[in-house]
Parts: sequence; structure tokens; C-alpha cells
Amino acid sequence: MRISVKRLVVAFPSTADAMAADSILSGLPHPGRLIPVPRTISAGCGYAWKDDLQKKETIQKLLADADIETDGFHECDFMEREEASEHETNT
Repeated sequence: MRISVKRLVVAFPSTADAMAADSILSGLPHPGRLIPVPRTISAGCGYAWKDDLQKKETIQKLLADADIETDGFHECDFMEREEASEHETNT
């Protein structure tokens, strides 16, 4: 069954920033992933980082410490399998 889940989406002004963010954020426990930028967001490049909303402050700090520019932090709804959203809320 699929349900609507709010996720954090971080947009980037360049592909280089997106790739640098992927390199850093992939090391987090239960990491998110790079996705195509959702149509509801305008960004300089075609990539965004999708992750749990609870990780926003951690992600902001890691990206700021690494001098990685963003085009903003957004909350977006995604249709996901129910099992996936249950796993993320139990961790």
C-alpha cells in the first residue's frame, strides 16, 4: 500500500554542489538519496537530496560546514510504500 509522506528535499544551484552533498550525506545512518528535482521546486540544477524531515538541522550543519551551497530546504509529499515509512519512523 502506498501512502503520502512528507520528506525533506534540498535543492542545489549546481550539479557539483549536489555531488559534493551526496558524498557527505551518504555517510549518515539510513541516508537519503539524490533524486531529480520535483516539479514543485525550481533549482539551478536537476538534482536534489531527499531525506527525513527530522534530519534537517544535521544536514544544514553538514552542508554549511563543507561550504556547499543550496537553493533551499523544502518539504514535499511523496507517495511511498507503507513499509518504508514505518521503517524510517522506527529508527
